[in-house]
Amino acid sequence: EMKEYRDAASDASDILGTTTQKYLEASLIYKQQGGEAAYYARELAESTVVAANISGVATDQMSEYLTSTINGFELLAEKGGEAGTYVSDVLAQLGAASGSDLAEVATGLTRVAATAKEAGYEFEEISTMIATVSERTRRSPETIGNAFKSILANFNQIKEASDDEAEEFTSKVEESFKAANLDISIFDNGALRDASDIFKDIAANWDTMTKEQQALVATNVAGKYQMENFIAFMESQERYTDLLVGAYESAGTSAIQQLVYMDSFQA
Repeated sequence: EMKEYRDAASDASDILGTTTQKYLEASLIYKQQGGEAAYYARELAESTVVAANISGVATDQMSEYLTSTINGFELLAEKGGEAGTYVSDVLAQLGAASGSDLAEVATGLTRVAATAKEAGYEFEEISTMIATVSERTRRSPETIGNAFKSILANFNQIKEASDDEAEEFTSKVEESFKAANLDISIFDNGALRDASDIFKDIAANWDTMTKEQQALVATNVAGKYQMENFIAFMESQERYTDLLVGAYESAGTSAIQQLVYMDSFQA
């Protein structure tokens, strides 16, 4: 059985343009995770190798990137063995279409994936947010990912906070909305709305505000240390929308880029 597995790994490695050792290392990482990851280890290993090839990232590092995103958004339950390819397609598309690249978006996602899901964002949305801010600011992906994690975590934690702590945070946000003449509610039937929904309402009204009002809203929503990243995102909504459309229509992107890689690999 082990010989058959190694033979299959050798065949797959030749097809994918990598070494048997790298393929086996990628497969082992998923097998060691157990559960669905182990069950789909072969498919995940193949998508990992492809993503590593087209991005220039080491295979073991790409395994960590994909694992973080797949687990953070629980994509194995949704997409099964196609989860790795789906993630790779979206990231490859964003890397090709924006001033960022696959590895940068993947790095940012390792910081924020689980927090973003809890805040109501879909994988495609937060990935595109990272690519958008990366393109606009050229800050490091770690900085951008941590910025979104910090901003969204504040909203997530308020749902579990004491009444006094929640009141202190939400009152500041509501006061800034009122000062900016924004008709945005942060509650729905007494429960705090998801940050994703609140941010979409802010984005829809961003251009109606003065610079001073925008700064006030950004400070109270994102905090003074993350307001610049928040503003950068809010000021890039047209670009974000364009990139997001591409992310949702990205099927097959990594396979196309892999063909280009194989042409250069075999040359």
